[in-house]
Amino acid sequence: MGYSAAQARLIAGPVQGSENASSAARSLILKAEKALNAGNLSEARSALEKVLEKDPHSASAYLMLGTMELQAGDLRASRVDLWQATRLDPNCFGCHYNLALALLHEANWREAALELKRALALNPRSSDALYNLGLTLLELGSPAQASIELRKAWGLDSKRPDVAFNLIRAELAAREFAQAQEAAEQAQKIFGSDSKWLTSIGQLFIQAGISRAAVVCLLQDAR
Repeated sequence: MGYSAAQARLIAGPVQGSENASSAARSLILKAEKALNAGNLSEARSALEKVLEKDPHSASAYLMLGTMELQAGDLRASRVDLWQATRLDPNCFGCHYNLALALLHEANWREAALELKRALALNPRSSDALYNLGLTLLELGSPAQASIELRKAWGLDSKRPDVAFNLIRAELAAREFAQAQEAAEQAQKIFGSDSKWLTSIGQLFIQAGISRAAVVCLLQDAR
């Protein structure tokens, strides 16, 4: 069902500081952005390469290049270009966030967690960054910390079944059974008509050692 997959909502537009570029470089960045939106990747890449010829310190160009490479599955090139974007503009949320996504695709959990924390320092209300940090902390074996980040993400976007699922998963892994039950009851009110979601939640509780009968009562009582 994809409840454990990272949210890959890439951020590819111009970043803070692009106003300092030359007018020619700004024009090329806008051309690249328009080409990206139209799905013309070769034209976008050509424009971005020209930007870097005119302005080799353009974080916007490196961000867009790295994002394109990430979408194309070229993880090594993506990681290099996105790292360069963060170096040129440390205050760019999208640069840190997209770099974290590239690192997640490589299962580099520790470095991804660091980049997500840097992104959240710039935008603490990003539900996607909070969600991915929660998943990353789960991979690192820190379910109690993961549940904190996932609860924040759910507070910002309570309509996402993947966030609710992984919050409950983290709380069960941390043996925070009362909190997991409370989250399940709240989520049931929103996702109770989704039989696949209910089955997935039931399996989580059973895997945590809670009897099947108790799980049935829990899900019925929450309706």
